[in-house]
Amino acid sequence: MKKKNIPYQITYLLFILFFTAGAIFYRQSFLAILLILVCILPIISIYATITLSKHIRFTTKPKTGSITVGNNIVIGASINNPTIIPFLNCEVSFTLQNLFYENNLIHRLSLSAPAKNNQEIDIPILTRYSGISELNFKNIEITDFLHLYTVSIELNQIHQIPVMPELKKINYPLFDNLTETDDDEDFLNNVGQQSYDIKELREFRPGDRQNLIHWKMSSKTDDILVKDMERMASRILLIIPEYDRLKLEMTMTTLWSYINFLLDHNEIFKIGIFNHVNKEFNFKIITNKDEGLECLLACMFMPSYVSTALALRTFKEIYGDDKQVISLVADTIKES
Repeated sequence: MKKKNIPYQITYLLFILFFTAGAIFYRQSFLAILLILVCILPIISIYATITLSKHIRFTTKPKTGSITVGNNIVIGASINNPTIIPFLNCEVSFTLQNLFYENNLIHRLSLSAPAKNNQEIDIPILTRYSGISELNFKNIEITDFLHLYTVSIELNQIHQIPVMPELKKINYPLFDNLTETDDDEDFLNNVGQQSYDIKELREFRPGDRQNLIHWKMSSKTDDILVKDMERMASRILLIIPEYDRLKLEMTMTTLWSYINFLLDHNEIFKIGIFNHVNKEFNFKIITNKDEGLECLLACMFMPSYVSTALALRTFKEIYGDDKQVISLVADTIKES
């Protein structure tokens, strides 16, 4: 029983008292019979609701995957009533929130469950912000036709739908003019350092750097061969986005736009996904837009915090201050 049933219960009780007074005053047998029926009717209604509502099934399923902000999320819902009794007063309670902006406001959806019927409906939800839209269908309440008693059935059906930010058309920095390094053993040592494409092999000249010598090919000839590099001013970029709770939507918008910008310029780069709970980084290499989308979704699900430089500070503590990275927070992209 819910508080919303109490006014109906009081009203029905007053109706019975009034009917009883009329039956006593007029002393009509048919009024006595009606009074008995009026008293029995709530018992039948409540018993049928308690017993048959156990067979009601309410299910939901997203009909849309990730969408761009401004479009509708569509949730398909179905209510199945295999019994012979229609339930006309059903109410589903759910929360709808963007995980970037927590909001536990309860929404209610009223619907009916016709007898021997599986009713399907679409629930459209307009998106105003990018992020992770979470719908949590908490329970369904089924009220008897006299509104005297309500049965609550737990649902706990949770759906999380990514809402992609719109791309911003901005000329972002490429960070090409960087200092050279001799270290090319692994990625973390190469982060923020120079990367090369081999153009050709040639003989060693005075002034050539020793780390450019191709020892394997040189061992097969009488000459010392060095690698002639086609690109001498490029670098492996490592992007470190921050998950500042107050700027999270803007950060993800900028990150997605920057990913597309770099890919349009044929850049290969990595993104450091920071989990502040265990203070660990997960590095993802990005060579195409599918990988970029997968990485962005991983970033959007990361726990947030209140800081504009926590990820950068942690990276420097773990890997050293000499590593050059691209720090990204809100709409700011800078070399750090």
